[in-house]
Amino acid sequence: MFNARQPVNHLVASRREICAIAGKVYAGVVKPKKNIKRFDIEVWKEAYWKEADNLASVYSMAIANPEVAIQFALFVTEFTHLEVWMDRIASLILGTDENTTAHVMSAVVSANARIELMRRCLERARRNSKKPLSFDEIITRFETLNSFRNKIVHARYTTRRDTDEVLWLTRGSDPLLIDLIAYEPFDVAKLEAGRREIVDLTIAISRAVAVEFAQPQPSELQEH
Repeated sequence: MFNARQPVNHLVASRREICAIAGKVYAGVVKPKKNIKRFDIEVWKEAYWKEADNLASVYSMAIANPEVAIQFALFVTEFTHLEVWMDRIASLILGTDENTTAHVMSAVVSANARIELMRRCLERARRNSKKPLSFDEIITRFETLNSFRNKIVHARYTTRRDTDEVLWLTRGSDPLLIDLIAYEPFDVAKLEAGRREIVDLTIAISRAVAVEFAQPQPSELQEH
């Protein structure tokens, strides 16, 4: 029992004894794991670098084919201009000027979120009840292109040094392994088709915008 007249050093000793007893109880209940297995990094490094040295003489871990590299760069950079055109569609859907819309859309970091914003406002907002079907088609086409853009940008590429054949890997795999079995031949025609779709969709957007501006826009008074 606690005694206020006990010396301080005796109280400290008692606390230490209590902690020691608690530790023994804990050790008896929670036994430490034995023979914990971990990744053998030393064995892996030896095997990895041996394989990497062999593959480095055959493969370049990038898009080293000039034709494919040019098409890749053109598609990615042309797509950013298509995003600007999509802001004009968003402006008509949201009922704001293009400058304000640009700020709104840039604040929404995710492209998928921007697409969902446009689609929801188009389908549910009262002011868009008479918007033509072309708006739905434009959003769907842009969504398909955006998915393709994300797929190629986030894929991993390698090129055979002897044939300039480009291989790519789009599905997840162990980043520590050089698993060329999972890679597939990359068809540059996919990029060429994507670039044509960017042009066609830009034309479709410009036509939709021109038609929309020719129509009387619902006023704030009409909406309320």
